[in-house]
Amino acid sequence: MSWRKAVFYLMVAAILLPATAEANSLEFTFVKGHVSVTFAPGSFLSNEHKNAGGVLGPSLSLLTGAASIPAGPSVTGSNLGTVGFTTGLLTGTTLSGGNIVAAAFAPGGDINVVAGSGAFAGIAGGTSLFSGVFSSVQNATWNCINPGTVICAPAPQNGGSWTLTGMVTTNSLNPTLLGLLGLPSLPSGSFTSLQIDIGFKILGGVVSSGTITLVPTPEPGTLALFGTGLMGLAGLVRRRLK
Repeated sequence: MSWRKAVFYLMVAAILLPATAEANSLEFTFVKGHVSVTFAPGSFLSNEHKNAGGVLGPSLSLLTGAASIPAGPSVTGSNLGTVGFTTGLLTGTTLSGGNIVAAAFAPGGDINVVAGSGAFAGIAGGTSLFSGVFSSVQNATWNCINPGTVICAPAPQNGGSWTLTGMVTTNSLNPTLLGLLGLPSLPSGSFTSLQIDIGFKILGGVVSSGTITLVPTPEPGTLALFGTGLMGLAGLVRRRLK
C-alpha cells in the first residue's frame, strides 16, 4: 500500500468514527404527565402526583414518537404508550439570588417506556420497549421564568422550567421495535448508554416535552480492533514519510 493510500484511509477512518458512534441510535419523544418535585433529604423527581386523597399516584407521560437517528424509519402518534421515570436521591442544590437553580441526584432511579395497544406492529400493548437504571449522577437545571419575583421563590413548583440530564444503563431494548426502525438487535448482555433530556414545567407539575436519546456503546473488542488498525496505518504513514 502506498503512503498516499494509507493517508487516505486514515482520513476516511477519522471521518467515519463519529458517524459510527452516532449510527444505530434511537430516540423517544413524550409529552404531558405530572411530575412531583421536592427538595428535602431523600426527595425524588418522578412521574407521580398526589391524588384527591393526598396519596402519590402514577400520572405517566404519553409516548408520541420512536425514530431511528440521525435519519431513518419512525413511528409517531398522540398516544403510543407511556413513559415513566424516577431519579436517585437528592444530593445537593445550587442557589442563586435565593432561588434554587440546579439540583443533583445520586445514581439510582429508573426509566421505562411501555407500548400502547396497537401502537407498534407486532408489539402487544403493555410490552416494554426499553427500561433502564440511572447509572450516573443526574443534574436538573431550572430556568426561572420571572427572576426576582415570587414566581421564582425557593419553592420551584411555583414556576419555571427544568431540564433533567443523566446517563442510563440498560440491556432491555425491544428487538421487534428495533426491527421496525431498521436497527440491529442489541446483543445479549450488551449494555447501552443513554443520554436523557427531559424538559417540563414545574407550574402545575405538567410535563411540557421530553426526549430520550439512546446511543449504543460500541463493543470494546470493536473499538480495540479499530484502534489497532488506526495505529498500523499511522505507523505505515510515518515510515513512508521518513
